[in-house]
Amino acid sequence: NFTFEDVNVTGARNIARIARECGVQTLVHVSSLNACEKPKPVILKKGSQFLASKWRGEQAVREEFPDAIIFRPSDMWGQQDHFLNYYMHQ
Repeated sequence: NFTFEDVNVTGARNIARIARECGVQTLVHVSSLNACEKPKPVILKKGSQFLASKWRGEQAVREEFPDAIIFRPSDMWGQQDHFLNYYMHQ
């Protein structure tokens, strides 16, 4: 298993660095809508470590590939998505 830090920060940094080294002209980094340095403890007592790691990943990407496009999509649901059903039945 990998931690949020492994995937969202180190992984993002590595991809951005390799893209820059290979001469990629445009890099689009997919983050998260509410990514922030210190997420508020609304549901989780320490705030969302996932959202904090996504924010740190954005910073890492910017360090390696300053002109990268940071895309923060909102949550999306569709007919085959079981996200809402999971929470409705908990």
